[in-house]
Amino acid sequence: RILSRELNPGDRLPAERDLSVQFGVSRAAVREAIRALKERGLIDVVVGRGTFIATLSPDHVVDSMSLLLRGQRHTLEQVHEARQLLEIPIARLAARHRTPAHLHRLREIVGWMERMGEATQLFIDADSNFHLELAQATGNPVLVVLSQTMLQMLRDERVFIVEVHGEIPDAVVSHKRILRAVERGDGDEAARAMTGHLSHLAAVIGALRASGRGAP
Repeated sequence: RILSRELNPGDRLPAERDLSVQFGVSRAAVREAIRALKERGLIDVVVGRGTFIATLSPDHVVDSMSLLLRGQRHTLEQVHEARQLLEIPIARLAARHRTPAHLHRLREIVGWMERMGEATQLFIDADSNFHLELAQATGNPVLVVLSQTMLQMLRDERVFIVEVHGEIPDAVVSHKRILRAVERGDGDEAARAMTGHLSHLAAVIGALRASGRGAP
């Protein structure tokens, strides 16, 4: 009922006893279902007021996917390989479907990145926002969730690379190149610019591995 929008954000759920009658189950089963829905971010339980349908957010999906993938055996190179498969098509689609609002936001973010200097954590936040805005510009919410998951998984490694290898100047240049292609609506050039950006990062990762200073 929640996913079909029969129940909408802000709607209050009936009492446990009423749900028990509606679905023909015990009140214990209803309580277990309520607990499961709360954990998934689908409902909010407000003490003294009741249980309400929550506003659906991709954050719960991203957190769950990140935890699942962090529990698997994989290398940084494998995650980066997956990022290439995801972000290069995103750049192409973003160039084709971006709106003036997306372009304004992307320009703002690149401006912040240029002014960051050596503020590593803030730079990574701006970098993440740039890639998420590209995903938003595709108009595909599935790509937004997947991109957000990938960026969250890579955050520690990206901070390490920027801090150890001094990647901020090169990253600014790469993001400006991607932005120019997206501004022109040139999907193929945007894909090439993203390919160059990610290939450079792959080379940095390889160099750090070879030097024995691999990311955590």
